[in-house]
Amino acid sequence: MDKETLLKAKQGDKESLAAIFDQYADRLYRYVYIRIRDQVRSEDLVSVIFIKILENIDRLDISKNFEAWMFTIARNALIDSLRKNRFVTATEMIDIARDEVDHEENADTEILIDEVRIYLEDLKGLEREVIELTYFGGLNDKEISKIIKKPVGNIRVIRFRAVKKLQQLLQ
Repeated sequence: MDKETLLKAKQGDKESLAAIFDQYADRLYRYVYIRIRDQVRSEDLVSVIFIKILENIDRLDISKNFEAWMFTIARNALIDSLRKNRFVTATEMIDIARDEVDHEENADTEILIDEVRIYLEDLKGLEREVIELTYFGGLNDKEISKIIKKPVGNIRVIRFRAVKKLQQLLQ
């Protein structure tokens, strides 16, 4: 996001705020959805995230990375939401998805669901979070580092180990 748009957004310009929403709504939705696997709750949470962005936009330092700031808000909102609600585990969600699959017509989907179960069970929380922020949030190492408060080098190591685990599981 360019600094001019961010500066205008800080000043309350509605078009700039809409531009931020248009550019980032899908990425935030993917990041949230991959964690809670519920379309309605994900949409609601993305709305809450944008409200928090609007409430805090005046605190934004435009000289720093906007995406890292925004995804920190998203991560905190997600954690708050998971604490408030009983969170259905990823394994439980896979079981629900499995029940919805027509086993004869969707054999490939069934195999994929089984593989995803293995991935999720074998990745630690931080490994899973780095993978999600990288591949579903579209963030780079520096942005992820700011969000989870770990050095950039650690992010690379965590992702490398997580990808290695996933590769081993696929073999």
